[in-house]
Amino acid sequence: MKNLDEDLKNAFDQKLLKENIETLIAGVQQNLDERSKELRELLEIFEGSHTRLEDLESFSLRNLFVNILGNEKQQFDRERQNCLMYALRIKEIKERIESKKFEINVLKEKLITLSGVEEAYERLLRDKKSLLKFRNKELSKVIISVEMKIRKLASQQREIKEAIATGNKT
Repeated sequence: MKNLDEDLKNAFDQKLLKENIETLIAGVQQNLDERSKELRELLEIFEGSHTRLEDLESFSLRNLFVNILGNEKQQFDRERQNCLMYALRIKEIKERIESKKFEINVLKEKLITLSGVEEAYERLLRDKKSLLKFRNKELSKVIISVEMKIRKLASQQREIKEAIATGNKT
């Protein structure tokens, strides 16, 4: 009975871990989608700024004074700085996207290792129920219900402790 209880506890923990990983993958995927959209928008802005910079470079000095009321060097420098700023932001977003893709791959690999967890948990739960029913039917229902609540609370408590530890590290 003790081995069955321990196996059941481990299977329940793995089942919760799998659910948490699935939720985490969904969140990271959403973040990845947002970063990809941000990258597309930034690339469009960068292209516009780059085009304006090329236009400024191609203007003759006389056309520049005619088209722009102001200092052409300042305008040129401003566009160059904008292009540089956009290029740096694009690089940063691309790095974030690669990081999110890597994170998703790692989580999916972990998820693969937990592929049969639900079935194992249900099988162990059925074994325990049948063992308890064999001994005392009415009491078995109460015991199983209480044990499930205890497992859930213990798992939540462990997750909270892990979150606190991670928060303290940060």
